[in-house]
Amino acid sequence: MSQIKFYFILLIAAITTISCNKNDDDDIVVVPPKPYAEQYPLDIAAIEDYLKTNYISEIVNHPGFPDDQDVTIKKIPAGENHPTLWSYLNSPTLPRLSSREVLRGDVTYKIYTLLIREGIPGGTNPAGGEYPCNVDAVFAGYKGTLLDGTVFDSSNNGQIQWNLDDPKIIRGWSEGFPQFKTGWVSSNDDGTISYNDFGVGVMFLPSAMGYY
Repeated sequence: MSQIKFYFILLIAAITTISCNKNDDDDIVVVPPKPYAEQYPLDIAAIEDYLKTNYISEIVNHPGFPDDQDVTIKKIPAGENHPTLWSYLNSPTLPRLSSREVLRGDVTYKIYTLLIREGIPGGTNPAGGEYPCNVDAVFAGYKGTLLDGTVFDSSNNGQIQWNLDDPKIIRGWSEGFPQFKTGWVSSNDDGTISYNDFGVGVMFLPSAMGYY
């Protein structure tokens, strides 16, 4: 198995609106979701604006503990000068923001990935430092937020196993996990396990790569 910590920030578009006729409760009209091709331009514009107006305010350095490499991203206050997330685009050093295109249906989506730390090998029997593929199983700690900072899901600083070929997971995860290298595991004297030197980063997912 592989160990990775990652964060994903995504957009969730409105899915369905239901209206009832006051004279007939059985007369329900369902408005279908906005087509992907119409929603995506709104998503990518919002994501790129976010990348250009937010910065990394903190990265926790706490090796061997669950909160190691927790990342905090904040909006740049008026009058202050911080490196934007966008400033790391294709940087030769870390942090590094990169993008890749993913075709889904008849729409080509751009997924941005912010790599904060490379996963490296280690341990008595060296392991780690590898890219998982999209059919691997990985152990990962994660936190999911909306662009406004609302946290809607997390692993509560724990590691959870995910099978990347499981159709139940969102498309963004199977596309995003393989962008981060794995770390390695060590056993502690008290019987607990520590995850070390794992890849860390943030995925910025348009709604079609998440929950629409």
